[in-house]
Amino acid sequence: MKRKATLFSIFAVGIILLSTPSSAYLERRSKLLEYQPITLDVNDTLLVLSIVAFSIALICYTTGVFSEMIAKELKPWHVKIFWLGFLFEICGAIPMFLRSEKGNVSLHKIVGAIGLALIIAHNVLASIAIRTNLDIVLRMFPKFSAFVYAIWLIAFVTGMIIGMKKAREHSCVAF
Repeated sequence: MKRKATLFSIFAVGIILLSTPSSAYLERRSKLLEYQPITLDVNDTLLVLSIVAFSIALICYTTGVFSEMIAKELKPWHVKIFWLGFLFEICGAIPMFLRSEKGNVSLHKIVGAIGLALIIAHNVLASIAIRTNLDIVLRMFPKFSAFVYAIWLIAFVTGMIIGMKKAREHSCVAF
């Protein structure tokens, strides 16, 4: 009987030790549980609005390009959705430009400027193609749209990666 009691005691102590959180865990948990009011300054608000605007632009461009590829020709509603995407892109790009470090040239800024210029050229050419209604141009346009979309997508993805790296650097919680 004494042996069973000893085994039970060892088992109970083992359970207690295994269920006791480590000091590192307790420290992280206490940081998470501390009351920290969320304060958003103007830069944070602009950042959130820019992210939302770029996401809507991505949805517009993706919808326009893929539906254009499925239809195998450019249609008037594609042009409208491309211009809508451009509007949201500008709404996202202006605050990002105002937040960016001046004089700092990066790959993302270069690709972003090229992507924006291509989007402008694409939308102007798409508008002209719809007005002239040349069948060959309308049928060839989806390939050009896919090329412009791919370049723009590189800028979008590099911006996401840079944003995630900055968010991780400024994070106050260590995981």
